[in-house]
Amino acid sequence: MQVNQGLYRRLKIMKMKDLDLQEFLIKDPPATFIVHVARDADSMVDAGIHPECRLIVNRAYDFTLISG
Repeated sequence: MQVNQGLYRRLKIMKMKDLDLQEFLIKDPPATFIVHVARDADSMVDAGIHPECRLIVNRAYDFTLISG
């Protein structure tokens, strides 16, 4: 059985850019901060926000666009 390795060879030759999590996750650095959820905060568990999680918050984001 023969396997085509053309894509693998091309990817091997390409130099991949390092993943910068700040660039990937933070779109507006001056308006962004990290919040640590309290140990006893369980009111948002149904939304996937669990106690002791860390959240990336952008205070410049307009939530009225999605609350319709």
